[in-house]
Amino acid sequence: MLFHEDKDIALSIPGTLRLIGIVGGTLGLLVTFFATFAYLLDHPDFSIFKTYLSDIGDATGWPQIIFNSGTLISAPIRYIILVLLVLRLFQLGADRTFAISVLLIGAVSTFP
Repeated sequence: MLFHEDKDIALSIPGTLRLIGIVGGTLGLLVTFFATFAYLLDHPDFSIFKTYLSDIGDATGWPQIIFNSGTLISAPIRYIILVLLVLRLFQLGADRTFAISVLLIGAVSTFP
């Protein structure tokens, strides 16, 4: 006879927020670094003081592919971070109206 125990699986919101935040931040920095490096190969006059990130995303070839793909991949990660942040603030006593309004504003701002 098989016995099955129901175990509740609960994620720690602060720990999950920290982990997803580190992963999302690292992904964002790596995407920007690799896209900048690919842009630098074709544009030797590159300067961090004169070149916008949108210029890298608008360039032809690999810089555009890396930057735009990374941006599309990181958008859901940013929203997950926002949801975890709202859950944490909700745990700390934030109002339900505040949580809903922040999630709606976050949905608009993270939409690519």
